[in-house]
Amino acid sequence: MRRIAVVNLKGGVGKTATATALAVGLARRGERVLLVDTDPSGNASWTVSGGQGSEGPTLAAVLTRHASAEDAIRSTSTPGLDLLPADADLGGVNVALAQELGRDTRLRAALAAVEGRYSVVVIDTGPSLTTLLVNALVAAEEVISPVDTGVYSVLGLVELERVLAE
Repeated sequence: MRRIAVVNLKGGVGKTATATALAVGLARRGERVLLVDTDPSGNASWTVSGGQGSEGPTLAAVLTRHASAEDAIRSTSTPGLDLLPADADLGGVNVALAQELGRDTRLRAALAAVEGRYSVVVIDTGPSLTTLLVNALVAAEEVISPVDTGVYSVLGLVELERVLAE
């Protein structure tokens, strides 16, 4: 299963647009795709679910071990594309996991449970270096970092390169 995180430590550079377009495009080409929304804003979830709310367990429950990934994954209207959604509860996960051992590998472990169901996992991330972002980086094999032509976007990429090198 190929795992791709879309990351930049700057907001507004097109991470969510890139992640959702990549996930939908791959699904339309016949891949079985899971889009994982690790951004507490939940914009990727809102986009691919057609504005539907997140009822039932979400990624927050998965990362805090109150639900399994299988229980939280939802189908979308795009054939071949499923969603592991975010909701407002995801904002509290960084605090909830602060003292937990293995907090940085929760997403990787959750995805291992659905390994055979998908050929590609696309992970949308927020713009801050948090436990959520570290989980996305640990779970991913590849990173796409969208940048715009502004200096702050490039600085976000430089900071990301530093984080990845550590």
